[in-house]
Amino acid sequence: MSEAIRRRAARARNRRAFTVGALLVVALAASAALLSTGAEARSAAVPSSSEPPTITGTAVSGETLTATTGSWTGTPPLSYAFAWQRCDAGGGSCAPIGETSETHVVSAGDVGSTLRVLVTATNGEGSASAESAPTALVTAQTTPVNTAEPLISGSAVEGSTLTTTTGTWDGTSITFAYQWVRCGGDGGLPDGSNCPSIPGAATSAYTLTSTDIGKRLRVQVTASNGAGTATATANPTDVVTQSTTTGAPRNTAEPSISGTLAQGRVLAASVGTWAGETPLSFAYQWVRCGADGGLADGGNCTFVSAATSSTYVLTADDVGSRMRVRVTASNALGSQTAASNATAAVQSTSTTTQPLQAPVSSRLPTILGTPARGETLTATTGVWTGTAPQLFAYEWVRCGADGGTSTGTGCSAIAGATGTQYVPAADDVGRRLRVRVTARNTVGTATAVSDATALVQATVTSSSPPPPPGPALPPGAVRLLNGKYSVPVTSVSPPERLLIDGVVFVPNPVRSRTRPFVLRVHVADTRGYAVRGALVFVRSTPLLTSTLGEQPTGRDGWLRLLVTPKATFPLDDRVNVQFWIRVRKQTDPLLAGVSNRRLVQVATAG
Repeated sequence: MSEAIRRRAARARNRRAFTVGALLVVALAASAALLSTGAEARSAAVPSSSEPPTITGTAVSGETLTATTGSWTGTPPLSYAFAWQRCDAGGGSCAPIGETSETHVVSAGDVGSTLRVLVTATNGEGSASAESAPTALVTAQTTPVNTAEPLISGSAVEGSTLTTTTGTWDGTSITFAYQWVRCGGDGGLPDGSNCPSIPGAATSAYTLTSTDIGKRLRVQVTASNGAGTATATANPTDVVTQSTTTGAPRNTAEPSISGTLAQGRVLAASVGTWAGETPLSFAYQWVRCGADGGLADGGNCTFVSAATSSTYVLTADDVGSRMRVRVTASNALGSQTAASNATAAVQSTSTTTQPLQAPVSSRLPTILGTPARGETLTATTGVWTGTAPQLFAYEWVRCGADGGTSTGTGCSAIAGATGTQYVPAADDVGRRLRVRVTARNTVGTATAVSDATALVQATVTSSSPPPPPGPALPPGAVRLLNGKYSVPVTSVSPPERLLIDGVVFVPNPVRSRTRPFVLRVHVADTRGYAVRGALVFVRSTPLLTSTLGEQPTGRDGWLRLLVTPKATFPLDDRVNVQFWIRVRKQTDPLLAGVSNRRLVQVATAG
């Protein structure tokens, strides 16, 4: 083939390739144009509802309802218009009510109907509407109804702040108002209507003042809405007590005397425990009393000249007498005098046979304060006999909900809690606390354990058990820390009876004839109150021990007696010793009136 022919064939092939390529470019351009036209067609769409509007709120007269637009598709931007409608009970036969905002305040005219909202969405391509579901049938607003009374929390002590809840109410759009009232010892009528209002005490919190001492506080909570008002009253607080840091001096634990009762020996006085505005100053006066110990305040005893310090050296003039010390506490608001118990008779040096004695607890330590997280508890030493001087150490222990045993078995020591005061922490909530007090002198040591506190609460609260049912508490009733009530024995009369409902021996079994052991007796009455001031008499049968004569129960109904074994007291694993216990009211015959008896026994061991 000639060169000319080959060149013509190559030019023909190039023309064909160009033509095919041009046609392909035109086709691709046309396709792109078509795709672009379709996309513009799809985006330029009128609004369409994908989820209907909704209404939130309560369908009650006076309440506010709020509408949402629902969800829409369509060319943005979209604008929305609202039209509220009043419909029949089934949600039909709807008519506009002229409300065009997102919210609607339900009116009296809506009662008995349902409500809908019509939402119209609009853009540049057009508009469309969607309707919400109907509300519940609109009802009229009702006056608030109390379903759970308000609760007061806080300590009923001068200077403390009480707070209240509103309680629980049925009703809508409720607002609350408060009024604290001051009631007598009986707590007033159930609604507190006979308790005077406290001027200015109209918030949910109230700080107790000196005017409240001896009273019980309540709060009246008034709930209001458009339909009316209603009032609910909280239960009364405990009787408000005076703060230990305000007022004139007040003795809360009497002074005591320690030392050997022999001519030439030194007696030492403690001031006891006092409340009142600080600072407090103390003055001493030693007095010499007769064989009966004189009056409780030592007022009929002979004042010992120049014996005005906290210590006193016994002289020959004191031999055969019984000594007391009168302590006068003073502050800027006044003064008060309290006397110690009388000692035993003072002996002469030549007849002194009293041996040195290790400490012996004659009254258990106690814990003062409210058992709640963050509150301060204070321990007392209790009362001890034995050779002076004595030193005391403290150990706070955490027990289970059952309080452990009277000796603290089952309780665990709290790290670092070795002072006279302790503030319960989170770990103590729901548990009970005790304090172990160890007395030490040159002869030996001994430990006594307090009774357990009530369950430690997370916060200070007035939710302790309410007063027992009945028209009123007996005269003189007081609430104890454990929520129970104590009454004086004078308030127990037939057909009620005294009951010996608790007896504890420490130790049990008894293993020694040379050391006294402890017998604790609790007295209640047939109504379930702890009884204070009841006379308790105890003797072993046969007579194998010695104890004091009749002794009164304390504030919590408990009496603690030291029992001294005689030489004939058996110490045998097979033998128990029986005790006869009698309890009575002082004005009753020994075995009549409200008195009662009980036989108990303690194990012995060799």
